[in-house]
Amino acid sequence: MLLQQSAEYHPREKDSHMYEFHIPETLQALEPLRVFNTHVRPNNLPEQFFEKRCKTVFVQRNPKDIAVSYYYHCKNLIQFGGTFEQFMDFFLKEDEPVYHCAWYKYTLEWEQFIKENPDHPVHCIMYEQLQQNAVEEIKRLATFLKTPCDDKLANLIAEKCSFQNLKDATLKVKKGGKSWTVFRKGKVGDWKTHFTVALNEKFDQYLQRHPTTSVYTYDI
Repeated sequence: MLLQQSAEYHPREKDSHMYEFHIPETLQALEPLRVFNTHVRPNNLPEQFFEKRCKTVFVQRNPKDIAVSYYYHCKNLIQFGGTFEQFMDFFLKEDEPVYHCAWYKYTLEWEQFIKENPDHPVHCIMYEQLQQNAVEEIKRLATFLKTPCDDKLANLIAEKCSFQNLKDATLKVKKGGKSWTVFRKGKVGDWKTHFTVALNEKFDQYLQRHPTTSVYTYDI
C-alpha cells in the first residue's frame, strides 16, 4: 500500500509472492515494484539479494506467541493431531528442524546478518509495536522505503491492515485467499491462555540458553 500510495488491497494473497514457494521464472515474471515474503535464512537467499542491496523488512514477535500461532498453523495446514504440550516438545528441540530451523537459530542468523552488514538496508518491526501504535510504525516504514506517507494515508493503511480487516480481505477480496490457515486471533499475549506454569518456566530456560538481541514485549 505504501509503494502504491493507496490503501487498496493487493488482489493476490501473500503466498503468490512467497519466495520459497515458486521457481525463479515465476517470481521474475511478477510486475515491479515487487514485494516478496519469505521465511528463509540469509544464507538461502540468492546472490542478487546482496548484490542489489534489496530493502529488507525483518518482522519479529514475542516467541511465546510465535509458538502458539505456529501450533494452530500446523493443525490447520498439516493436520497436526497432537496436544499443545506435545507440539512444544517439538518446537523446543534444538537439533531438529522446525520448518527451516529452530526459532532461535533463525533469529540469531538474521541478527548476525544485520550486525555484520550495516550497509544493507534492513528495517526491523516488532508485531507488538504495530498493534500498539500502527500509524507511527507505518510512517517509520515509509521513511525506510523513502515513500511519502501523510497522516491520512497512514491512518487508512492502519485501518485496512488491522488484523480482522486483513483476515476478511484475504477471504473475500484476494484471489486464492485462505484466511483460515493463516489468520487466527493475532492477539498479543495469547500464549498466557496456553502455557502452564511449568511450560512457561521451560520456555524461559530455553530463551536463557539461546539469548538473542531482540527485546520482546510480553504485555501491552
